[in-house]
Amino acid sequence: MLLGGLAMPAAVGTSLLVIAMKSFAGLGGYLTTVSLDWALVAAISALAVAGSLLGALLTPRVPETALRRGFGVFVLAMGVFVLTQELPAAFGQILVVGAAVLAGGALVCRLIGDACPLPLRPQT
Repeated sequence: MLLGGLAMPAAVGTSLLVIAMKSFAGLGGYLTTVSLDWALVAAISALAVAGSLLGALLTPRVPETALRRGFGVFVLAMGVFVLTQELPAAFGQILVVGAAVLAGGALVCRLIGDACPLPLRPQT
């Protein structure tokens, strides 16, 4: 599929390069104002590399749809977490309870099967 005359892999690669350059510039600016615990940085980096290698081994064994759904749930949960950290305490609790109620409702809807109005697959 073409995107503005460029192949999709080239567009994705270009986007990732821009993100990496911007992140590196931000890190460079940040490092001029703080000192880091380099042992912790090394440990987290080593765990990230190990996780990447483990993920590469598991990729053929996990269905793509399960990965997409799991990543979507993870992003949603992290979004709720970040919002609760940024909002005043009372609003954060309301957000967590609301998200839990919606998630529970979606789970119950899925469990009842055919009567659930939520689509099982994204519409294309």
